[in-house]
Parts: sequence; structure tokens; C-alpha cells
Amino acid sequence: IGGGIIFQKIYLALYSRALYADVLYIMDIMDIFKHKHRSAAEQCHITIVGDGPKRQMLETYVSDNGLTDQITFLGTLPMSAARQIIAQSNVLVLPSLYDGWGAVVNEALTEGTMVYCSSACGASMLLTDSSRGRVFGSSDYQGLAKLFWNDYGFFLDKDKTAHRREALKKWAIENIGPEAMAKRMEEGLRSRKKQ
Repeated sequence: IGGGIIFQKIYLALYSRALYADVLYIMDIMDIFKHKHRSAAEQCHITIVGDGPKRQMLETYVSDNGLTDQITFLGTLPMSAARQIIAQSNVLVLPSLYDGWGAVVNEALTEGTMVYCSSACGASMLLTDSSRGRVFGSSDYQGLAKLFWNDYGFFLDKDKTAHRREALKKWAIENIGPEAMAKRMEEGLRSRKKQ
């Protein structure tokens, strides 16, 4: 508690299929953040969804660097469970070094969760408005750290966060929801048929 304000925990959902280099640099960010802004870092928690051959090495890294209170590994989850984690998070981080699209971005936006997405993901094109999320260069962990630090205060404001979530859900339903996509597909087929 500081100045009469009760701070909430900031939850980041990190989604990775390979669970190695992309996750390791997120952990580096948390380690740097912890040393520069200890009290702020203690309010952050990263939940890692995904699995890979380097999981044990990453868990050892977390332990060795004193990050066990800030980072949790959940492994591979059914989509319904992953969506629940995403819906409870302030931001989804998709740090892929390569990803054709990154459908989890659509899922996060539909849940009203802001997204930090690597420029290596096709879905980064959905984040042209900063109210939906931010795009960072793949492997640019310092750029990602800067984005997070710039948004940090926003995540602590429950009213702003709730308002943004509702606006984001509305945008997602109208633009990338199933009905909106079906309508676009139908319009495209009709247009093509007229040609």
C-alpha cells in the first residue's frame, strides 16, 4: 500500500510452443526488472503456458535467479484452461521467434486481454492500435522490457484496466469474432462470384 492506493498484482500470460530462447529472454527481462525496480517486479507474475525440451533448464534458471515467486510453469494445457489463464491476465506475451499467425493473439483479444506480440507473428497486424497491444521486434527483449515498463502504471489502475477490457472485447467481437469473420468470408465469396 502506498499513498492510500492498493496495488493489484500484474499477471502476464506467456505462451510458447518451443519453450526455449523466446522464454529465456522474457526471464532475462524479469531478472533485469527485478534488479532495477524491485518493488515493481514483486507485483508481477508470469505464468508460462507451453512446454518444450528445455523446460528443466528454464526452471533451474528461475530457481537460481530467485524468480520462483514471479514465474510459474504450467506446461501444455487444454485450450479451455489456457483461455482461462489468458482471461485472468493483464497481458498476453507471445515472444515467438517465428510464428505463421499466432491464433492465441485472437483468443486473448476476444477475452479482453492486451497483447505484447513479436513482430515475427502474423497476428501482430491486429495490434495497430495501442489499446489492443504492442508489437516488439523478435529477440528485442530490451524493447519488450521498455514496453512493459511504459504500461506498468496502467496495469495497476483497476478502473482503466476494466474499461480497456470491455472495449477490447467489443472490438474483437465486431472485427475478429466468429460472426464477423464469417461475414467477411461471405462478402469475399460473393464479390468473387460477381467477377
